[in-house]
Amino acid sequence: MDVRGKSWGTIHIFPEGFGQSFLKMFGAQDIEIGDPKFDAGFVIKATPVSLAHEVFSPERRRHVTSAVYRMQNLGDPRIDLDGGTLSVQVRGYFTEVSGLMTMVDVAREFFKHLFGNPATPGVQLGEVRVLTGGECPVCGTPMNELIVRCETCRTPHHDECWKYMGRCSTYACKGKRTVA
Repeated sequence: MDVRGKSWGTIHIFPEGFGQSFLKMFGAQDIEIGDPKFDAGFVIKATPVSLAHEVFSPERRRHVTSAVYRMQNLGDPRIDLDGGTLSVQVRGYFTEVSGLMTMVDVAREFFKHLFGNPATPGVQLGEVRVLTGGECPVCGTPMNELIVRCETCRTPHHDECWKYMGRCSTYACKGKRTVA
C-alpha cells in the first residue's frame, strides 16, 4: 500500500527465529507489547518506539495480534512500514483466493490502525515467481552459469545482474546478500 506522506515512522513485525533470538542476546531491539504469547512468537521493531506502542495499544492489541495470527497459517507473516509503503507478506503459495483475501484484509486493518479511517487505500498485489525456464528476473535470459540466490527470498539471479542491481530484484524483498 502506498502511504507516502502519511507515515511518521517505521515498523516491522515478523516471526521470532533463531537468528533474531541470537541478536536479542546482544541487545537487538525487540519491542514487547504486553501479550506474552505474541511477544514470544514475534519480533517488533519500530522507529520511533512509540509507533509500536500506539499500534499495539491496550484497546487495539487484541485486534492487531489477531490479524497477524490469521496470516500465520499462510506461512511466515511479515508486516513492514518503510518510508512510503506498507507491505504485508507471507512465504507460501495460495491455492485458493481466501488466502490472498486474508492478506488484503490484514493490510487494510493495519492501514486503519496506523492512519485511522481515511479513504480506502489502494492495494497492489504482487507475487514472487520461480520461472520454470530459469530466466533471470533482471535481464530475462536463461541462467546457465554464475547463479546466486537472494539470502532472504532465495530468488535466483545472474551474479552480474545482482551486482548491477546491488540487491534482490524481487518486489518488496529487502535482500542485499546472496548465497551461492
